[in-house]
Amino acid sequence: MSGRIINHPSPVYPKEAKKKHIFGVVILHAVIGKDGTMERVEPLCGPEVLLPSAIAAARQWTYAPFDDIDGKPLEVDTTITMNYSFGPSAAPAPGSNSWINGVEVVEIAEGSPELDGAKRDKPRYPKEAKKAGVTGVVKLVVLIGPDGKVVSAKAVSGPDVLQAAAEETVKRYNYPKYAVDGVPKMVRTNETVVFRLE
Repeated sequence: MSGRIINHPSPVYPKEAKKKHIFGVVILHAVIGKDGTMERVEPLCGPEVLLPSAIAAARQWTYAPFDDIDGKPLEVDTTITMNYSFGPSAAPAPGSNSWINGVEVVEIAEGSPELDGAKRDKPRYPKEAKKAGVTGVVKLVVLIGPDGKVVSAKAVSGPDVLQAAAEETVKRYNYPKYAVDGVPKMVRTNETVVFRLE
């Protein structure tokens, strides 16, 4: 995705956040339109005071349009990471390695061996969805702490009536602890929750 960025202005560090020495990473869910401009930007996680500036900057980002194999323009779902830090290189760095509370966040693809052994609960079917016969697949962006517990789970697609239940389901998951050379890391990945009527 980063290779297709045409314009990506950096966010303005909020004065209030600088004054209070608030730093960290903001993760956004974005939908890129068929023309390469942002159609929708939503916060997934990050310090509250930093969210508005990150969203405002991301809304100005533009990409080279995405096409399918037949050359037809496509909408694209993606996540955007923006880092806020102090010091000589204090300008937020979009798309660089993420850090939260001094712990590096590593991207791991859904279904990777590193996530084998995760304890996943069955989803609790919302009564109104079950009554209406609604089934479907919910895709989520998940942030996992160095202890293997879920820090946040945000639905990015799927039937609206099932999304909250999917988020609550994934928040109960337990993953294997992930470390590199003995150093604990946080993990950002995707999960899929399927709702089927028995």
